[in-house]
Order: sequence, then structure tokens, then C-alpha cells
Amino acid sequence: GTDRYGRMTADSNFDFGNGTALRLNAMVHENDVPGRDHERYSRWAIAPSLAFGLGTDTRFTLNYLHQEDDNTPQYGVPYALNAYNDGPLPGIDPSTYFGYRNISTQQIEVDALTGTFAHDFNDALSLRSVARWQRVDQMSNVTGLGGSWCLDDGRNPYTGMACAIGQPAGTWLPSSGPRGYIRDTRNTIAVSQTDLTARFSTGSVEHALVAGVSFSKETFDLESGGVFFNADGSALPNTAAGYTYQTFRNPYNIWTGPLNYFRSGKTEGELENQSLYVFDTLKFGERWLLNLGARYDRNEGSTTTWPVSTANATRGQITGAPTVARNDDDLFSYRVGLVFKPIAQVSTYLSYANSKTPSKASVNGSCTATSTTGTANCNVEAETAVNIELGTKWDAIEGRLA
Repeated sequence: GTDRYGRMTADSNFDFGNGTALRLNAMVHENDVPGRDHERYSRWAIAPSLAFGLGTDTRFTLNYLHQEDDNTPQYGVPYALNAYNDGPLPGIDPSTYFGYRNISTQQIEVDALTGTFAHDFNDALSLRSVARWQRVDQMSNVTGLGGSWCLDDGRNPYTGMACAIGQPAGTWLPSSGPRGYIRDTRNTIAVSQTDLTARFSTGSVEHALVAGVSFSKETFDLESGGVFFNADGSALPNTAAGYTYQTFRNPYNIWTGPLNYFRSGKTEGELENQSLYVFDTLKFGERWLLNLGARYDRNEGSTTTWPVSTANATRGQITGAPTVARNDDDLFSYRVGLVFKPIAQVSTYLSYANSKTPSKASVNGSCTATSTTGTANCNVEAETAVNIELGTKWDAIEGRLA
């Protein structure tokens, strides 16, 4: 394709007989960004899947995925929408790369292993269990569009005032914002879910019941920092020895200064969940259906933050004990739904459901012991939402119109 778009995939299947089969998928992909000069995205992946017991009452499938990405991140072009400027800054080619394209990068690596076990006891009772382990590593180095901007007419596009003394017209000085900013993360999760499905009758009432349990543990590690420092940990100056003025039309987007990584932050998150749930659809003749469901969750999460020195002599060093914020919740949610079918082609339904979201809902979410107001935002009560719905569905013209 255009813009260096290229993709190749392979899908191979092997039947070994006796219910055993192997499927192998592979992919290689790359592309540029239309209308941009230097951004590039490339990835490759392989995904084998091995199955046993196909066509029998007991089946097991093992899947694995490995994918690697090598990308050039982009912040686009500078933009100001205010009383002094209406959109992208004037005089800038939209294909221009701002930042430092020789060191800006995004590296991603994914590994996931999934096992699925299924067993049919009979036509009315079956069991399914899924377990997965997954890890995602990501490292990025970006330089954003922060700093000091001066238009060709000598104005600052964000304030409308005259540019800083000494800054030439039509230039950008990357003196603030994310400059050579590193984010190195690892996200790992282990989860298992087991469902039992049963179909049975109690008198004239037919049941389709699903009951199950789920367990998961997820961790998230984040270390952030920067590479634009002198070897002694001192910040680079806004001079020829560090950050220099760049012109709008031809920015000097190759970094030739010092590269020394120093950590600026370290955070870890952990989230554990155990849940028990049951759902049942009761059928009363041909006209009435009743849906009932309930779920209990035990959710435990924490965020650990380490203090990191920003002083030159000790930059990047851990300076004390970490701060730990915790959230523990017992959550109960349920739903009820009623369906009435006056004729086979028409369904009218009324449902009521609630859901609960703990303050530590994601492993990498913000969760602190105290805030600037001195109030904890981690171990607070869960958010509760209620949904009530009334509706109808009609099928007409022998199912060709709904």
C-alpha cells in the first residue's frame, strides 16, 4: 500500500487425527503515517493454538500469543485555540516532526498464554474453565510540544503578548514539558474463570442456569524518568549545550546532546478479585421469561509510591519508605428482567440492574492515601449505578425486518 504500508499473514492448520489439531497464525506489519515525514510503526506476532479432544465430550485448548511493536511516537504539530490563534500555528508544515526523531521510540512486547477446558456431562449439564497469564512490557521515550513558541510576527500564540526577550521570531524553544521523557511499564495478570451451565425444569418452569467463580491477580510496575541530563544529574541549560532554538519550518529534530537516564518516579499497583455469580432464565410457558442474576465480588487493591530525589547529586535515588494506599471492598450486584411475548414475533421487556465500581477499579489507576486537601481518595465507598430499561422488539416480514 501507500505510505510504506505492508502486511503479511500466515494461517496454517494441521489435523493430527484423534481429535488433536494445531493452528498457527503469524503476522508481520509496517506502515508510515500519511502526511507525516518520520513516524513509523512496525510489529510482528506469532500465535499457535493446540487443541485436544475435538468432537468429544472433553476438550482442551492451549493458546499462546507473542507480539512485538517498534514505533515512533508523535505529538503532531503545535496547536492553540484561543483569542490569539485559531488552530495549528501559522507557518508550520503539517508533515514536520517536532521533538527528537532519533531517540523518540515506543517498544511494546506482549506474551499471553490461555488454557480452556470444557466438558459436557450430558445434553443438560456442561462445565467450562478458562485460565490466562499475560504480560505486557512497554517502554517509551517522547518529547512533547511544551516550551516557548514565538510566531513570525513576534507574538506568543498562547498569550498574545510579545515573545520572550532574546527569542527570535518563528522559533520554538523546548524548555518545558516532556523532554526525553521515559515511561517503562510492566503489566502482568493471572485470571481463571469457571462456569457451570445447567438446563432443567421445576414443574412446568424451564431453567437455563449459569453459575461460576472467578479469580484474578494483576500487577502494574511503572518507572518514569528522563534522559536529557548531564552525567552528574544536573539539568541541561537552554543554551547551545542543551536545548536550542528551533525554527518552525525546519526544526532541528536530531538530538546531539548528552543522554543520561535518571529516574523521576516509581509506582507499583496491585489488584486482586474473587467473585461468585449465578444467573438463571426461567421460562413460564411460551409467553413469559424471567431473568435473575446476582454477583458477589471481593476486591482488594493497592498503590505503592516511592519518593525519588530530584537533587543533582542524588537524582533518581529512592529517598525513603514508600507510601501505600489500599482499597478493600465487598461488592454485591444483581439484576432482574421480565420478558412478555404476546405473540412469537413480539417481545416486551422490563429490566432493573445495579452495578458497583470500587475506587481501585484498575491496577494502574490513581489511588492515593492523601490528596492536597488531606482527604484519602483510595479507600472510599464504591460508586453505584442503577439501570432501568423498558422496551419492545418486533420481528416482521418473516424475520426480514426487526
